[in-house]
Amino acid sequence: QGSSFTASGSIDETVASIEWSVDGATYTPMTVSEPWSVPVPLGALGEGSGKTLYLRATDLAGNVGTASKAFAIDLAAPSTTAIAPASASAAFAITGTATDSNALAGVRITQIKDGDPGSEAVAYDAALAGTSAAWTTGAILPDGGVASGTYDYTIMITDRAGRTHVTTRTVFIDLTAPEVLSVAAPAADRTGVNALSGTSFTVSGSASD
Repeated sequence: QGSSFTASGSIDETVASIEWSVDGATYTPMTVSEPWSVPVPLGALGEGSGKTLYLRATDLAGNVGTASKAFAIDLAAPSTTAIAPASASAAFAITGTATDSNALAGVRITQIKDGDPGSEAVAYDAALAGTSAAWTTGAILPDGGVASGTYDYTIMITDRAGRTHVTTRTVFIDLTAPEVLSVAAPAADRTGVNALSGTSFTVSGSASD
């Protein structure tokens, strides 16, 4: 993660030179010290695993010792899909599939009800692995039980390098049934000689929720 990293280590005897390489062919000298360290630029190496740092030390007698260390580069943030209902009247789930070019670490979902920061709670927290992983909360939401309100969810995906991706979803829960307030037509006295006639008629009224 970042544009460079510092490689470091130790030597067990006096050496004349220490060199490093990322391709095993072209070596660059570094300052000889104990412990030794050198900044390694990442931009030209590209994203992904399969990278190797090669080291070559030469002692005062001309003997050459070598070492190598494999590593991966993660410059890109993870991503995820996130599927949630727009509204619900019962417990529901949020599901998705997270991806990362190297390795995923986890998914964490926080919940806020009705815009109140004091209601914030961790609704779901789980580990992820690999470069692609499906995740689901299961039908456990909202956290704290099903109650009417507006629920805002912040979904954070983290990869092994500590990079994050955040997306949000909002779910509205309404447990109150609408009430029919009035029926304007047909009128209450449309019976007997006042009965409706024709092949159809329009019923109208008003309701609130």
